[in-house]
Amino acid sequence: MNFTGKIKCTKCGNNFGVRRDIYEDRIKEAGDEKKLLASYVCRSCKKNGGPQKNDTSASVKNDIKIDTKNNVPLVGATTLILNNKENIEFATKNGCFRPDIHLDNNKFCDVCHLKEHCIASTKKLRKIEKKPKISS
Repeated sequence: MNFTGKIKCTKCGNNFGVRRDIYEDRIKEAGDEKKLLASYVCRSCKKNGGPQKNDTSASVKNDIKIDTKNNVPLVGATTLILNNKENIEFATKNGCFRPDIHLDNNKFCDVCHLKEHCIASTKKLRKIEKKPKISS
């Protein structure tokens, strides 16, 4: 037995860590080590019926596809790039586009990268008091 602590799924090709005692139990179930290595299928492939490929360019959350490279939502086949005034106004007309920043900053929008053209009703910037110049 050549135990390496990893076992490779035959469907998706990903390596998975396994404890020695569990590895030995699986060998007993399969008959021998060669049969186990030739037939091992990971939990996610068993559960979903096929290999699960990780898409690094986009993630899906609540049926909204987000492009993780550019941090923009992908709406259907249309990508909204927030790099100009019109797109930012469109994205913020119904509410805050980045509520995580808004809430983490005590409901102020000073650190948000969209604050220049944001038209959300919840937009609030801190008032900066100008210090009087001291003349000598």
